[in-house]
Amino acid sequence: MQQKVKEQLKVYRQSVQKWAFEGKLTTEWRALRQAQGTLPSAKELLKEIKAERERHYQRKL
Repeated sequence: MQQKVKEQLKVYRQSVQKWAFEGKLTTEWRALRQAQGTLPSAKELLKEIKAERERHYQRKL
């Protein structure tokens, strides 16, 4: 039984990763932000990611 659960969990994780990669997990969020005019561009997102990485790095020092 435990082995079957592990196998099912592995399949579930793969499905979630696939959906994330394809953008299916954020479809509603993106549609809502786009309708509100608040969907950030890829350039803006990259800037936010870089800033967050820098903050994380500084906290670790």
